[in-house]
Amino acid sequence: MLLLSLLLVAAAPDVLTLDDALAQAEATSPALRRSRAQTAFADAQRQGALAPLLPQVHGSVGYARATANTAQSIKLDSEDQLSTGLTLRQLIWDFGRTLGRHDARVAELLAAQADERAAKSELAFAVRAAWLHALGARQLVGVTRDAVANEERHQAQVQAQIGVGLRAPIDLAAVKTVLASARADVIAAEQAEQTARLELGRAIGTGGTPAPPEGAQPPGPVDGEDEALDLLLARAQAARPDLAAARQLVQARERDLVAVRGDYWPTLSAELGANAGGAALDALAPNAAASVELSWPLFEGFGTNAAVRASEAAAAQARALLEAADLQLRVDVEQARLVLRSTRARLVALEEADSAAAAELELAEARYRAGTGTIIELGDAQSRRVEAAAKRAQATTELGVSRAALLRALGE
Repeated sequence: MLLLSLLLVAAAPDVLTLDDALAQAEATSPALRRSRAQTAFADAQRQGALAPLLPQVHGSVGYARATANTAQSIKLDSEDQLSTGLTLRQLIWDFGRTLGRHDARVAELLAAQADERAAKSELAFAVRAAWLHALGARQLVGVTRDAVANEERHQAQVQAQIGVGLRAPIDLAAVKTVLASARADVIAAEQAEQTARLELGRAIGTGGTPAPPEGAQPPGPVDGEDEALDLLLARAQAARPDLAAARQLVQARERDLVAVRGDYWPTLSAELGANAGGAALDALAPNAAASVELSWPLFEGFGTNAAVRASEAAAAQARALLEAADLQLRVDVEQARLVLRSTRARLVALEEADSAAAAELELAEARYRAGTGTIIELGDAQSRRVEAAAKRAQATTELGVSRAALLRALGE
């Protein structure tokens, strides 16, 4: 028995509150790890774009075997030639090429960070929805089990009344039929609960069948969920990470355009070098040089023109994507708000229907005990009670999911 108990404990699913599930998902989600890696890549790109603005130092060591002919003396003899050198080069000005590329990479890093926040928001919604569905599936299991327990009481009641001649045996057959159907409903509900737990494990990124704790309830109302649409839209526009990412991408493409246009203009740089050379290590002659260079690409086969047009098109595409993101934000917020209000009103109606169905079942049971009701009336009342309780549980889950959807639409 001890071994069996240990095995059951080991096989039991993890119990997670919603906050625990969100924290676990953030630590283990593959999608979030991928988003973080993209942010790290963008940060490395930003650092690399800064490099041309910094001093460039190059060192060299060389060896050659070569002839030393002059116009007066041509021989086949060769001699060793050794050389060492150190060069410092600094870009002075390139008409916005390097600064534009650096600023573009900074904007791309900010966009990647916003995308990471968007990935967190999507993950949080997926975990909230999966956790709520697992909770709702458990509640439906409770509804079906209550129905079985109620039908078992009805069966005992019918058997007692048949025993004293108050009811016909057909009533027992009817109750047994309903009881068997209710037990089948329990099996289906338990399977649905396991499926919901599997989905929760997938959403978290751990696998397995984690479950909400016993007695857990869906989260309460979202702060400001009854605010006017304009206020909700303003909140979303200030907080939505996907909109922030789209704005930063527009900045990145516009800065890329500045950098590409800089290719029409010259580049000014300075160079300072020192070297030593000779035929042997103990006979190296030192030299030094300093220079300023102005380099101007006068014609590159219209490549710069093509690059500018491509950058202009990329910037226009980014602006169009920003407009689309803003439109999608408005649709998301308004739709989430409408669904939330509709689901909340529907839940109120279903709570009333559930209470009425429970009262009807009590009356039907009292009538049957008194001998004035029929088994058909009792069975119908029981069916309506189960259906009303199931719809109420489903609507409770849907309300929680709609609130999670509103949070995602608001970017919170």
